Amino acid sequence: MQNLARELSLVMIFIAAVIACSPAFAEAPGQTRWLCWYNNDTTVRCVLRVPSSDADAAERSVRIAQPAPGAEPLPGNVREIIRAEQSIVGAEVAIPMFSHPEDPGLMEQLASFSMCYGKPDCTVEFWRPSTVVAMID
Repeated sequence: MQNLARELSLVMIFIAAVIACSPAFAEAPGQTRWLCWYNNDTTVRCVLRVPSSDADAAERSVRIAQPAPGAEPLPGNVREIIRAEQSIVGAEVAIPMFSHPEDPGLMEQLASFSMCYGKPDCTVEFWRPSTVVAMID
């Protein structure tokens, strides 16, 4: 059973890569793009597909990136996500959920906020592997 789950995960990652490279995923100029999916555990996984065209402007546009006087600065990995620079393209980011999701819509909303922080020039494509795998048969 573990081998089957591992093989299905590899197939889903391969399918995600093929879909992400398709013309339907062609980026809009200046648009930061993330690809996310539910990992069938208690995490959502995301990969940066198209980096930010201006990482400094991206960071300035996120209010949480501007700490109040005396506040601790954001951890480095959070700043990397906000800035969405070329250096993290293809790197997988795990968003912990602590339990299995009951509402797929809220899970997608969590992924969108966690990757884009409300930036208007950022999009999250949420891939639904269970739907794709069901269509393979």
